Amino acid sequence: MGFIEGQVDLLFANETEITSLFQTDSFDAAVEALRPHVKLAAITRGPSGSVILSQGERLTVKAEPVEKVVDTTGAGDQYAAGSCSACRADGRWRNAASSPAWRRPR
Repeated sequence: MGFIEGQVDLLFANETEITSLFQTDSFDAAVEALRPHVKLAAITRGPSGSVILSQGERLTVKAEPVEKVVDTTGAGDQYAAGSCSACRADGRWRNAASSPAWRRPR
């Protein structure tokens, strides 16, 4: 935790990584354990969406429905890049995670 507290401004992780970090099977327990250690975190959950921790607030973002998942390789990286880009444009993280800026055109 020292590394996260002292060196990390923005933490991106997925559900497996965060539950492993806190050695628990409970996603909610892992998120609550993470909360005091970060200023800003985004945890992806695949089809369950994502959770954003920002300034003590917990925001749940629903996943966009898709017809057919072809390949999830790089999905978390794409989420991170799109969210950061939208946050930079908007200036608010709260809106960035659900921004159309990172969604694929239909």
